[in-house]
Amino acid sequence: MESGVVGTGWDLPDEVRDRTEFHWFHVPPGGELLLGCLSPCPLWYVGHYHKGRMRACRGDECPLCAMGTGRQIRWVLSCMDLRTHRVGVLEVGDGPGRVIKDSCGGNGRLRGLILAIRHTSKAKQSRLEVEVIHEPPPPRLMSTEALDLKEVLFSTWDRAAHCDRV
Repeated sequence: MESGVVGTGWDLPDEVRDRTEFHWFHVPPGGELLLGCLSPCPLWYVGHYHKGRMRACRGDECPLCAMGTGRQIRWVLSCMDLRTHRVGVLEVGDGPGRVIKDSCGGNGRLRGLILAIRHTSKAKQSRLEVEVIHEPPPPRLMSTEALDLKEVLFSTWDRAAHCDRV
């Protein structure tokens, strides 16, 4: 049997927890995240902000489109918190996504990029500001595997759909 699939005790090893209970990074109001990018390139999706969360657009048959809920592009990256070493997912909108793209030249050199991310004010829903830290990536970052972002998104959407039905 594959290692990391079965174990004893209540405490999950980080590599198991981070691959099954995906952590979504959220910038605390008035705080900052210092993240290192693990993804070689971002994943994008078209979504709607509805009932306090982003939901995938279903295209031509989308009930949220039919309701007139606005669509937006979201960029998703696998990252590591450089302070805690926790692996998770960062989702940003078009503005921060463009800053990140411009910082890596859009040429696929996203992995290893270090980002300081903060809100522009202390309000939770204020715009995100992204600053690229021009330092070499730490070895721990470069030796950590990126999450499978498609798996993360579909698992998260499936869980949200199940919660909506319950």
